Parts: sequence; structure tokens; C-alpha cells
Amino acid sequence: MNLMRLVAPTLLFAVGVVASAQNTTPKYDENALTIPKTIEVIDTAKAVATANSIKTSAKARCNSLRNELEIIEGMGIIGTQLDAKGKELLMRLVKDKSVTIALGYSQKQHDKIVKKAEKGKVKKQMIPYIEYRRRDIVGRIDILEEICSSDFWRIVRPLPTKEITVQTPNPYNRARSYKSPSTLDLLDKTAQMSGWEWTTSLAYTVETSPSPYYLPLKIYPGHDQYRICDNYVYDQKGNLVRVLTLLRNDDGTISDELKEDLTQKLYIQDYKNNKYGIRSASEDVHYAIRNRLGLSDESKRKTSQQTSDLISAGVGYLFSGSKRKQDRYVEDGVSVFLDMLGEQSRLYNSEAEKFLEQIKKDHEDDFAYTYKIERTGDKSFSITFLDDRKSASCVAEISFHTSSPYKVEQKVTVRESPKWKLPYYADMQPEPGPSAIGVYQIVREKNLNQKGNYIPINDVNKISPDAQQYLNALKIKR
Repeated sequence: MNLMRLVAPTLLFAVGVVASAQNTTPKYDENALTIPKTIEVIDTAKAVATANSIKTSAKARCNSLRNELEIIEGMGIIGTQLDAKGKELLMRLVKDKSVTIALGYSQKQHDKIVKKAEKGKVKKQMIPYIEYRRRDIVGRIDILEEICSSDFWRIVRPLPTKEITVQTPNPYNRARSYKSPSTLDLLDKTAQMSGWEWTTSLAYTVETSPSPYYLPLKIYPGHDQYRICDNYVYDQKGNLVRVLTLLRNDDGTISDELKEDLTQKLYIQDYKNNKYGIRSASEDVHYAIRNRLGLSDESKRKTSQQTSDLISAGVGYLFSGSKRKQDRYVEDGVSVFLDMLGEQSRLYNSEAEKFLEQIKKDHEDDFAYTYKIERTGDKSFSITFLDDRKSASCVAEISFHTSSPYKVEQKVTVRESPKWKLPYYADMQPEPGPSAIGVYQIVREKNLNQKGNYIPINDVNKISPDAQQYLNALKIKR
């Protein structure tokens, strides 16, 4: 009869295929509040250096365009005779065929304009070229000024990253996980299975145990001295060698049967330890308590005898042949019945009832949380319980043994726990660990035990399309 969940090893490989028996069980630090974590963050120093390089190029280009704009603004008057520098710029403008096409000039018109421009004098037909270039330069200067005034994350693409190690909240801290049976089971099972991880990774063959049980017994290569069935490890003669794990039920609790057994043992412990000075009570009080707690079967034996006597009186009355005998049986029956009432009144003594109600109240919240199930031997475990105030209430000791080949029985004892309480942070929401340098978002996160999650950079502060197009045209390495 299992009072808690006994978990059998599972087959991870096909039968007949031998896998490595190396211990790959992850180690969990149940005491640490934080654990190291590797994350990839924006390398701000490198990003700022790249941005400064881009801005330096943009400033130089902006200054060059301003110088050109100053010359062009002096070319806007018809008839102006240009110097050598102005003439060179004018020739470059009018020879730009893309501008000629944009302005709607024919090739013949274009050739005449170029010929006149060679003389270095501004003509009416050249003004559209000059104005076209002036507007272009003004637009480019606006874009370059935007780039020069932008923050680095708006102009550097992709943002450079680097890996750093930070401290983050430990998801396996036992105190913080007291309400999470799945996490507690993971911690307990990992510790309980230490050295026996091969039962979950090696292939096995199956043989059937002898009569009368006919159990399917797993035999593992390299460990053929053992026979494993469900959660129990036997030797070749069916003697229990080890219990692999003892865990909580699926809902995180212990069974009602175990809870009742442990509670009854705590009541008996209180009585024997003279709680509330009960030893000074009268013999009637002790009689009631001992019989109610199962420490004595005197009342049970009396009640059984009285019931038998009452039945005998009834049967005698029914089958007696004379009224005189019937009257005698009636008297006997009434006497037995009165004795039974007296026995019941002894069992429900008011002072005993008060004591029993008080110790029941004392222990009603003792099993609010099954905090830790710890191996104390190959075939024994201790279970630490917390009450609803998150204080240690009691410790149960469960041991297993075989009464005959392959027949497992268990023994349960209980003792009060040394008084301690979960630390103050058990119910505190842990602050998230640093996820990036400064205010910049994570590009990629690498958890110690999980596959990385990919998080995109926030798109809110993207640079304008015109500036991005210009950056692309510059072909600056970003």
C-alpha cells in the first residue's frame, strides 16, 4: 500500500540498445537566491564608436555640401561671369544627363547649353540646373544633420552585441518554491536518484518473478544483480535493496491515509509528552483518552463482550420455553445495555473530550505544505511538513522492507520538527535580474537550462527613410 507517489524509472531507449550510463542529471542549487546567467546585450561602447565614425563622415560631407551650396547660391543671377571654380561646378551640373532628362531638355538643347557653359557665363537655360542642384544639396544637408544629431541606436545597424554574465533569480530556490510541487519534486527526485540515474537511460530486458506474484522485473546490463519493478529495486532473491524515489501525489499533497496516520501519531505523542499537563488528570480521563487514541483495547474488548452478551440475552428470550426464563433474559439484557451506556459515557468523558479537541486544533494545519522529501537511506525517507504559517510542523520517517520475496511493506513514524520558519523572501516577488546594459534591450538571451529566446530590437526610434537611404548609399559598415 503506497502512501505517496512512488515513481518508476522510464525507458528512454529501445530495449536491447545499450546507452551510456554517464550521469547527466542537471544540478540545482536549492539554496541560492540567484544564479549566473549568460545574456547577449548591446555593446554600447562599440556601437557608440561606430556611430561616431558615421557622424564624422556625415559632418565632413555636410561641410562639403555647404561649401558647394555657397558657390551655387552665387550662380543664381543671369549674366554672372564665374571664376574657375564656379565654371568647373557649372560644367559638372549641366553635363549631368539625368538632370537634363528630369528637366525635359532634348539632346540638342543639352549640347547647346554645355557649349555656352564652357564660356563660364550664367545663361537663362542654365538656371534650372543650378536650382535643381541647390534643392538637392539642401535636402542632403537636412538628412546629414539628422544623422549627426541622432542617438547611436538609430543609425547603427545591426547593433553590435556582446555576451555578459549576470545574476538572475534562481527558479529552483526551495524556499521560494514551497507552493510549487512540481519544482519541489524536481529537486527531491534529482537528489534521491543520485548514483542511480542509469535506471532512466539504459535499456533493459524483462523477466517474470516466481509464483505467487509474477511481477515483470527489469534487468539492466552491467547491473544484473538487481531486479527492478515499479519503483523498487530487489536482489536476485526478491529482497528489497532500494526504493528509487518517493514523491508527492500529482496534486502536490500526501494521501489522506498517510495524513490520518501521521495525525494520530502526533496526538499520541502529545499525550505521552504530557501536553497541557494531562498526566495529572483522573484515571477516567486517561481511560477515555487511551481508548480513543488506540493505546488500549480494553474498551473495545468490553464493548465486544457486552454486544455478545446482549445478543445471547435476546436469543435466549426468543427461544425460552417459559415466562420466568424470558423475564430473566430481559433483566440480563437490560443490565448489559446499561453497562454499555456506562462504557460509552467513560469513553466520552468531558475533560478527555476537551483535551482531544485541543490537540486536534493544534495539528489541523500541520500538513499545509509537503516541503521536502529527503532520502535518509537506501530504503528510507524523511518528509518535512510546513503549516499554513510556513513554519516547520513535523517530520515523518518512512521506511520500506520486504516481509517475503517481492512483498514490500512500509513503516511510518513521526516527530515534531525543530521550530523554524521560511525566510522572509519566500513570498516576495523576485526582482528581475539585469537583462541588458543600461536601457537597451536584449538581442538574445541564453538561459543556463533553456533554449535561447530571440527578442527583436524595439523599432520605435528608427531613423527616417531618407536618412536610411543615404546611409545605404554611403555603404558605411554598420
